[in-house]
Amino acid sequence: MIEHVVPFRQVDLRRLAADARLGRPIAATCTSLWFRPDAYFGARRAGEAEYGTVRQVELLLSVLGDWTEVVAVATRRTRRTAIEELTAALVVFADGTIATVLNSLLAAREVGWFRFDFEHATVEIDQQQGICKLNATAGREQPVVQAWTESVSTSTATEEVEAVDRTAGHELLAALREAARTGRSVRRGESRDENAFTATG
Repeated sequence: MIEHVVPFRQVDLRRLAADARLGRPIAATCTSLWFRPDAYFGARRAGEAEYGTVRQVELLLSVLGDWTEVVAVATRRTRRTAIEELTAALVVFADGTIATVLNSLLAAREVGWFRFDFEHATVEIDQQQGICKLNATAGREQPVVQAWTESVSTSTATEEVEAVDRTAGHELLAALREAARTGRSVRRGESRDENAFTATG
């Protein structure tokens, strides 16, 4: 199996995800593992999400589209603060794709990583290394690689996110937090306060 690697900001992710040659999206992973010192928690309230976390979720939504339901857990592991240090969620999208979303503020080695599994390919983004990787399933290499080649352009991941409704990331994060707080699944539109998460720098 040949792995194809390019700088991730050169890949038009939405175009690639929509290309029928990769097949339908099946599953995805959005991993945001950061480290934040004590001072970070003292300056924030429950429900606040840092800018980077919102952008991660917006990138996920820009590739997979509308979500329908989320279940989640959230916890504090090392500090007595109003801010959750660790959250994990399962997000169901309108087309049936299931994504895992993991966010930590306790990671000594920081990682921003995405994985999108399609019927005929896997696409990964490593933000620390600044790369995007493609692997095709056996027998599908030629059409998948052709789609990959056509998606490489001057477009950037940042530009892709800008095309998304900027409230989308906050809406999902608010639903995630409500799901964690109540211990039940939350469908889109059910969150009592879609502004429960506010972005911070």
